Amino acid sequence: GIQGEVFDSEGNKIMEVFSVKVIGKSGIKDFPCTETTVENTKDIDKEVFDRNMRWLGEEGQKKLAMTHLGICGVGGVGSYAALIASGLGFRKFTIIDGDAVEASNLNRLPGLGRRHIGVKKVEAVAEMLSSQSLGLEARLIGSWVQDKEARTALKEVDIVLSCVDNNRARLELQTLAVRYLKPLLDFGTEIHLDSQKDNVVASMGGQIRFYIPGGACLVCQGLDPARIKSPRQEDVERLTGYVRGKNETPPSVNIINAVAASLGLELLTRYITGFATPGFHERFDLIDFSFKKMSFTKRPECLVCGDDRAEGRGDLEEYNREPEKASFPEPFRTDRHIGYKTDIMNRIQQVILLLEAFLSKGK
Repeated sequence: GIQGEVFDSEGNKIMEVFSVKVIGKSGIKDFPCTETTVENTKDIDKEVFDRNMRWLGEEGQKKLAMTHLGICGVGGVGSYAALIASGLGFRKFTIIDGDAVEASNLNRLPGLGRRHIGVKKVEAVAEMLSSQSLGLEARLIGSWVQDKEARTALKEVDIVLSCVDNNRARLELQTLAVRYLKPLLDFGTEIHLDSQKDNVVASMGGQIRFYIPGGACLVCQGLDPARIKSPRQEDVERLTGYVRGKNETPPSVNIINAVAASLGLELLTRYITGFATPGFHERFDLIDFSFKKMSFTKRPECLVCGDDRAEGRGDLEEYNREPEKASFPEPFRTDRHIGYKTDIMNRIQQVILLLEAFLSKGK
């Protein structure tokens, strides 16, 4: 067992240590104190989860039940991820989304109908989950991941699921995961239309990226901070329906969302239960039915997780919530070259988007 106490620099006792979690590539291991009774299992409905336990075993099922998931974004991918996680036997959720249900969302939000239009997505998805009567605990945060309430709530979860629809929010979640040593599972889906032909799909798929503390973060896996759009540009794109070379609303269907959510939760289940080694970056394309696994190495010079950066610093340094720079950790914000490059690119892209929107309305 483990026993411990935490003291400040002046020798004052701050708290007792009741358990120690070890987070690594082989999963999360919890070591409780010998003299402390720690709830290490929730009541498993063996009738409901019988088929799961034939796959994972009872101990594996208990591990899922005890894992607290933070699901950020419950749109097309996030709502399916929540539904699948519930069926797998996860029992504790923190669900974060600042958006409300719109009619155009209903084609990809399972279990929701017209009566949910205008309802906060977190409330609608929680209602969908509770209808299963599987004994879930859900904390609902009806705000964006950049907001203080959401960031504070995520400190309490075991694993963060990034189901957001923009890279600024992704980097925000990655920064938080790096600071507080939270595994982060990131989902992304997209349908690319051929810019030269009308209604021709060039690719249709997505990717699942997994950050494990001490390993390669999303930036090491290809997320480029210098190409993240400003909030102003994101607002323009929402208004114009911009999609790579076309002034129209990008397609989004439940097929690829369900595939991405299923692949991601299967990867996460392998990680938590340890029954098989998970991949850490997976891509799929449903046009040619291709699936690829990729591996990345943590870069010491990475602006997010590199040496002497933000990893494991927790609350030792507060976030500097400067407008339009809130997503970047302190080491990134002090890099003048990349900050300058980002600002110039954003301004150029904003001008292009506004011109395209103006010309399209004039046709």
